[in-house]
Amino acid sequence: MAALLAGCGGSPSTFAGAGALPHGNALVSADAERVLHSFAGGADGAYPDAAPISVDGELYGTTSLGGNGGCVDVHACGTVYKVSASGQERILHVFKSGSDGEAPGASLINVGGTLFGTTIYGGGPGCKSRNTRGCGTVFSITTSGEELVLYRFAGGAQGAMPDAPLTAFKGSLYGEASAGGTGKCAYTFYRGCGLIFKMSPSGNANILYTFKGGKDAGTPTGGLLMLNGHFYGTSSSGGSNRCYFSYGCGTVFEVTPTGTETILHRFKGSSHDGAIPGGGLAALNGNLYGVTFSGGKNNCGLTYYLPCGTVFEVTLSGKERIVYNFKGGADGGFPNAIVAAGGNLYGTTPNGGAGCGLGCGTVFKMTPAGEKTILYRFAGPPDGSVPESALIDASNTLYGTSEVGGTHGNGTIYAVTP
Repeated sequence: MAALLAGCGGSPSTFAGAGALPHGNALVSADAERVLHSFAGGADGAYPDAAPISVDGELYGTTSLGGNGGCVDVHACGTVYKVSASGQERILHVFKSGSDGEAPGASLINVGGTLFGTTIYGGGPGCKSRNTRGCGTVFSITTSGEELVLYRFAGGAQGAMPDAPLTAFKGSLYGEASAGGTGKCAYTFYRGCGLIFKMSPSGNANILYTFKGGKDAGTPTGGLLMLNGHFYGTSSSGGSNRCYFSYGCGTVFEVTPTGTETILHRFKGSSHDGAIPGGGLAALNGNLYGVTFSGGKNNCGLTYYLPCGTVFEVTLSGKERIVYNFKGGADGGFPNAIVAAGGNLYGTTPNGGAGCGLGCGTVFKMTPAGEKTILYRFAGPPDGSVPESALIDASNTLYGTSEVGGTHGNGTIYAVTP
């Protein structure tokens, strides 16, 4: 949704709101950012939706499209890539759909030198859905590029569309399927409110919890955060029947390793609270932090009312506080992800900043008290545009991806010095 709102496909244009900085938003020099790689599409990847991870000083990640592995109607099935610190890129795997995966939309994780990830589609026959592209997969891949599909989602009660990163805990993998299950939530191709699953590294899986929607959570997003032996996460719908077309504004939830779920917070939306949390949670000083794509006190200036989003804090007992309300324009809007590093929070907004109509996006730093600093405003091609992903902190440098922009318009990997 954010990418569609951004309108950043072409050359950057002057943004009306990018003049004076809002109060409290210092700007770090533009020299703080550098593009490591611009995806070329075709045999190369295209549209990286997730942040890379760092393994032995090199970056590994996924692109949701590109690779020329079939899937002609959607510009190929996606890739796994490797990028050196100097920006040299190599494609490790090209997804082919069918029995292989298609459209990896989440970051990889490293478990003992083997990488694990998910694809939103693919997996082949046996998917209980009208979508012939498959219900998604879990895969492993070595750092040299040997890929293995560990699990193929079957749809229906067994789940579909795993679009979040996995979490490793006590020798098992835990993850989310954003659709499927037995809850009464509707999708175009899939039904169900999503679920949490547990899997062995060899691919034996079982369902840990099935979301119900309504006052319960629905559509889990962003992955699971392990803290004090429990999992914490967000859902982009559920929590209420009277928010945003009756789908609900989303929740923050807790799940034990044995599958007991508790809703910590139900978002209210509008100007009173955040709405549609995404990108998962970060832990700082014993509390949970996250972002909501919408909600908050400020309208982002569109032809209809759409709040610009928030940064929020939730205690483990469920007390919520809005840390920051985004303003749009030069300040940024519609945040998608946040991480904690060095006692501060770092995140991205795919909109706002300067150029690209509604802005090409920003990278920001925020204290737990809500003091915000803009680290970088993207400029659009040949610079990146629409930074949808979270950031990673490696050797005091932040790395992320922009969904589009770059030399070829197919997205970038970038580095920011905080």
